[in-house]
Amino acid sequence: MSNHIQYISCPNRGTCPSPTSTPEELERRALIQRNDLLLHEAVIKNDTDGVRKILKEPVDVNSRNNYGRAPIHWASARGNLEIMEMLLNSHCDIEARDKYGMRPLHMAAWHGHPEAVELLINLGACTNTVTKVHIH
Repeated sequence: MSNHIQYISCPNRGTCPSPTSTPEELERRALIQRNDLLLHEAVIKNDTDGVRKILKEPVDVNSRNNYGRAPIHWASARGNLEIMEMLLNSHCDIEARDKYGMRPLHMAAWHGHPEAVELLINLGACTNTVTKVHIH
């Protein structure tokens, strides 16, 4: 795991292994956490083939980094429609909020990607939300 980015486990998975966890369960959790990190890196790098490959593995498409950002935030910020569609088809949370209250729709708009904004709105992203940060 990278020293500069902390990944937070999905709330549906325990963050701490149970004292009764089997070695197989521990190994599976480690594999999923590794794939979560690889998914974030592939999305950040706009590596479409890498994302496609990782999504075939056990992975949490809603995993978060220390900013509370999920892969859909990064794909939206980069305007990568193909990666966004892959993540959305994998049932990622279209309304995921980072620690600043930014949602994928905010990220796409903030970074100037009208096609990404349109895709998110057409798929049901809420257009009546605000962030925690007030920009003047």
